[in-house]
Amino acid sequence: MPLLVPSSFSVALICALPLEAAAATALLDTIYPPFTHLTRPTDPNTYTLGRLAGHNTVIALLPGAGKLNAALLAVDLRISFPALALALVVGVAGAVPTSPSGVPIHLGDVLVSTAVAEFDLETANPRAPMPAPPGANPALAPRALLSRFASPAAASRLRARMGPYAAQLAARPELRAAYPGPQADRLFASAYQHRHRRGCSICSSGGMCSAVMGTDCSSIGCDLGYEIRRVKGARGPGVHFGVMGCSDWVVRAGTERDGVAVREQVVGFEMEAAGVWDTLPTIVVKGVADYADSHKTKGWQAYASVTAAACARALLEEASG
Repeated sequence: MPLLVPSSFSVALICALPLEAAAATALLDTIYPPFTHLTRPTDPNTYTLGRLAGHNTVIALLPGAGKLNAALLAVDLRISFPALALALVVGVAGAVPTSPSGVPIHLGDVLVSTAVAEFDLETANPRAPMPAPPGANPALAPRALLSRFASPAAASRLRARMGPYAAQLAARPELRAAYPGPQADRLFASAYQHRHRRGCSICSSGGMCSAVMGTDCSSIGCDLGYEIRRVKGARGPGVHFGVMGCSDWVVRAGTERDGVAVREQVVGFEMEAAGVWDTLPTIVVKGVADYADSHKTKGWQAYASVTAAACARALLEEASG
């Protein structure tokens, strides 16, 4: 193996949760030893280094959620690995049930950003990815990479490429990421809240108490009469390109989700991308773990992590030609 130096690395995968990083690491073709000479003594982060789809890759786990943690990590990455041409923010996100173009989005599908909109600011205009540093691999530039999937046929090719990797990861027992099944993919009417139906003063007054957050709908008696029935074919996880909404707060209300979706024309919501966006050339690759409403649980997070990791690898393989 040739001598590795910090400038040998062209790709970074940034994850907010340990299960996201575990899925990404499981797809590495080679894991390098923890070379101490590759990072600065003042860099507080721990990285997993390896080779993925022909690219020397850094996998970084954020110390916490949110744009600030992501921004600090991005600066450290840029200094420690000055030749990074592409940062993929990989993991899980909430999605709108239907894309701005009218395509249904299901749990386990993958969202790929064409731009990012910070919708918690007074102005929330989508921003395109920043350019790669001089001398970086041009095939990894976000604009060049995303342009490969402008046609429906190209997007289908990406979906076909990622499918086997998602299945491979979902079958690994240590990841505990088996496909939950279509019966677990439940979408409720936007205004129908996930709350205790009796015995809770907070929920009975129209709010949602902390005890009910993340609980399964069956355990608190959500009325399935408010469920929106949708049919998903046996095509495996889909891929949806569009604007990714980024905020410092979690979207937990269907009506709020719908309002932001209409205003900003987003396909989904996450909390880290905007922190990386201004420092590194970035594409967001997020598996859909919930519908950004009060009925969200963690039941889909593991599977959504593996579909996102699989899509990230497929994107890099496309960049490799």
